Amino acid sequence: MIRRVSQFRLDQRARIGEKEHSRLTEDGLGAFGREQKQACSGIARYSKAVNKLIRLAGSANKLKVVPRTRLFRPFSMMEKGRFFIIKRGNKEMKQLKKGIVGLVAAAVLITLAACGNTSSTEDTQSGENSVNAVEEKVVGVAPGPYGDMVTEVISPLMEEKGYQLTTKVFNDYIQPNNALANGQIDANLFQHTAYLEKFSADNQLSLTALQKVPTLGMGIYSKQLSSLDELADGATVSIANDASNLARTLQLLAANELITIADNIDETKATVNDIEENPKNLTFKELDAAQLARSLDTVDLALVPGNFAWAASLDPADALALESLKEEYKNVFVVSSEEEDSDFAKAVTEVLESDAFKEAIAESPFSNFDQPKFWTE
Repeated sequence: MIRRVSQFRLDQRARIGEKEHSRLTEDGLGAFGREQKQACSGIARYSKAVNKLIRLAGSANKLKVVPRTRLFRPFSMMEKGRFFIIKRGNKEMKQLKKGIVGLVAAAVLITLAACGNTSSTEDTQSGENSVNAVEEKVVGVAPGPYGDMVTEVISPLMEEKGYQLTTKVFNDYIQPNNALANGQIDANLFQHTAYLEKFSADNQLSLTALQKVPTLGMGIYSKQLSSLDELADGATVSIANDASNLARTLQLLAANELITIADNIDETKATVNDIEENPKNLTFKELDAAQLARSLDTVDLALVPGNFAWAASLDPADALALESLKEEYKNVFVVSSEEEDSDFAKAVTEVLESDAFKEAIAESPFSNFDQPKFWTE
């Protein structure tokens, strides 16, 4: 796993390097455009100076002294120090007028060409910036793999649709939904459908799941045991205290024949009070899901949801048992119901249902996660 993570991040850095090269190239073009603008300004000033010189020459009655300019070097036969001496009516005067008129015409053409070119360059750059503009969206996550999934897999695919995703980490299961409902973030990815539906109903929130993502299931972990067969009577087991994760916990314990749940109870809503048989007289310690991995030092078993197991660097291969996830327990990408039909929501759905997303997951550290059912339909 460590080697896969390292290689994947190296690949990500390579892609970031390519983007940085592109940005620097764009900056260089921007600098070129600024130089063009400066050149245009200089030519415009020169054109005004030449026009002024013509007016001075045309109004000279006898002798007229005007500052010389380097551009008039062809008329050096008339130079006196740093000035031109212009005599009205003589041959030199006529030649000078012709020369000045030619210079003015050339200056006007250069000015128009340079300014027009600059304008064209600016228009082109403006068009490119408009096309390449990326809108940033904030996705709320909990500790675990889904923040990495957002930034390393989903965001690069979303950038092709004009969005860049960043993450905001919350340390519990409550804040991400409240922050989304209050408009503090644009989406979240941390919860499964069962939790979303119950939390939204209990708190009267209007949130919508767009699509499922590959999900790491809950596992039974221990620092003291190497097998569930070693579990002694009266052992202490830490379990999640939120309703949906608690129901999953009891189902996982039941699947491994450590408890039984009353037949008339909806498994998705089961609590400790619904345990019908507890043959090993297990003692249950209910904790916030974020604290379960830390509790391994003080309990015999801990049933840790996948995202918190990942955050605590617990290897699923070391779990004494792993749950087989039902669809309602696979994590979903969630937005406010008001944004369900927005361009952003449509872009997210397209990405999560794309072959490109499946291929990116296959090459990532998340390749062994349980896949959404629709991937194989």
